[in-house]
Amino acid sequence: MGGQADPWPSCLDVGSVRQESSDPLRFTARADDADVPLLPVARTHHRRRSVYWLTGELPAPPPEFAASHRFDETSGTAAPDATGHGRTAQLVGGASCLAEGRVGGAVVLDGAAGHVALSEDLLAGASVCSLAGWVRLDGRPGAWSRIFASTPTRT
Repeated sequence: MGGQADPWPSCLDVGSVRQESSDPLRFTARADDADVPLLPVARTHHRRRSVYWLTGELPAPPPEFAASHRFDETSGTAAPDATGHGRTAQLVGGASCLAEGRVGGAVVLDGAAGHVALSEDLLAGASVCSLAGWVRLDGRPGAWSRIFASTPTRT
């Protein structure tokens, strides 16, 4: 590849996984013709880097954004989807837009019931997802505070 690093991670040979000791959580496997140790997530805490191995075929490249909300509106409770997919977010229960955020606008939450409700079909058909956002805390969060939460659909 002309001196450039391969953008895809190494692929772990699932058939090569073997237990190396009497420790029930210590394994070794082959990846790119080299032995690699496999550790449980709890044992990788505070290490300089963590490595996650693919098992099987490489995944398809990620799709375009499902939605993108700039929160740069100056009034109202709707935050349009900047991707053009029509997945408008709603500002609910004490949430409002602020003109100046880290990048573009921002949402101000009231610390009680304020939240942003995303489109119900936002993750329809997705097997994995990534969420990103800037967060500024003004004070100490209360018990059970969270940045992202998901409520399962009930039928």
